[in-house]
Amino acid sequence: MHSKRKPISQSGLVLVGIISFILAIFQAGIAFSPSWSLYFGAPEFLVSNIPLLITTGLVVAVIFAIFGLYAMSGAGYLGRLPLLRWALLAIGCLFILRGLLVIPECMILPGAAPSPPQAIVSSLVALGIGIVYLIGVIGNWTRMKA
Repeated sequence: MHSKRKPISQSGLVLVGIISFILAIFQAGIAFSPSWSLYFGAPEFLVSNIPLLITTGLVVAVIFAIFGLYAMSGAGYLGRLPLLRWALLAIGCLFILRGLLVIPECMILPGAAPSPPQAIVSSLVALGIGIVYLIGVIGNWTRMKA
């Protein structure tokens, strides 16, 4: 029996889709914990206003879930979503831009405190996710045509 393998770009979209869903769940969870939110870089004004913290955290969680839906749509596991190719490109670019924050986070200026390790790890993870999103959309560009 012949096994039909999915292209790596399509498998990559499935992977980042799953990661996006995990990020959504994680984000929703930390939205209810001011100490966790502060640990992961939420600004003090947000952490001190619990309703705003929860609302902001849940909105970001929904955005991550939408990113996951677009990745799964691009991989062919869901129906075609509107502006699929362009949305996936934008999502990939957003993650890459977020990931590029690792550069200023790693630059230690004289007298400045070094970035916390979670900030650097989070940037590197975002950079990796963005690259996989872009590989997925480029590799599946013609298949995702309307």
